[in-house]
Amino acid sequence: MKDPKLFLESVDAAQSIDELLGVIDVLVPTLGFDHFSFFARKPVPVANPAVLIFDRYPAGWMDHYHRQSYLEQDPAIINGAKTTDVMRWSSEMFASAGELWSDIQDVGFPHGMAKSSWARHGSYALLSLARCNDVVSDAELNRLRLPVTWAASTIHARFDYLLDAQSLSGLDIRLSNREREMLLRTAEGRTAANIAELLGLSKRTVDFHIANASKKLNATSKPQAVVNAMGLGLIDPG
Repeated sequence: MKDPKLFLESVDAAQSIDELLGVIDVLVPTLGFDHFSFFARKPVPVANPAVLIFDRYPAGWMDHYHRQSYLEQDPAIINGAKTTDVMRWSSEMFASAGELWSDIQDVGFPHGMAKSSWARHGSYALLSLARCNDVVSDAELNRLRLPVTWAASTIHARFDYLLDAQSLSGLDIRLSNREREMLLRTAEGRTAANIAELLGLSKRTVDFHIANASKKLNATSKPQAVVNAMGLGLIDPG
């Protein structure tokens, strides 16, 4: 991280989830990585907590990730809830999810690390960083431990603030059942193509419903539409 003060100012200045993701886009290469994902799990509903995933992985990876049901077995997500340390990706870390680890190697970003964070009311998040080349050495892990920990917690805090600070509560917004379904699937990190495949629809139909929902929610992107819908209580991801 070249300029911690600038990073903090950029995070604090972010007025939407899209802007916050843009800040992470700038941060990631300064830490020496090519890709990232941000996983967030809200503590409600208790029986099936709401999950949101934002990523900058190669096209098609998250579709595959969901088709294989990797979310339920991902060691980074599972172990992150049990440790406060930065986790370096390795065959040992992914020993319980060998197929996932093999697919990560095949898709071409096998070197990475992840840092979990907890916020108020039991909100849990995981920032994962990945790259194509160069193993994360012990020296690099030690050098990045503090900045990655700080970045993960700072991003998480701002994410929760933006999620809770939606100012649309006075609006009478009504989504169709299909629009809600599209946003719920999007909240899982699925692409339009994956949603279409899952539900037996055309991608054009999925895009149509998401576009309609986004317009109603005054959102300029799918992630922002999901966040706005959650803020209004119109969808309950989980």
